[in-house]
Amino acid sequence: MNILKTIKKKAKAYMDAVTAIITVVIASILLAIGLYVVAVFQGTLNTSSLSSTAVTSIGSVFSTTYSAFNLLVIVLIVLAAVAIISAVFGLFPGMGGGRGAAAPATEV
Repeated sequence: MNILKTIKKKAKAYMDAVTAIITVVIASILLAIGLYVVAVFQGTLNTSSLSSTAVTSIGSVFSTTYSAFNLLVIVLIVLAAVAIISAVFGLFPGMGGGRGAAAPATEV
């Protein structure tokens, strides 16, 4: 019976690691799509009839938006690093080592 419990814990730990990896991949794809949408929107924006103050404001908004996308890339890198470190040191329950290590099974 203890073997089944151990297998179940390890399977749960691997699923946690896979979930973390899938989350980072999906977030990366959504970031790329968002960046594409903003770039297309900026390209189609007609500023010829606007005042210079409005054009400057629009430029500032897009500059800030691109800076935010750059920061989101750093956040994704940090999330990926956390997922890797968690898998290596066993912070996911049942992986062995670290805080998430399962206690040795004892029979009563």
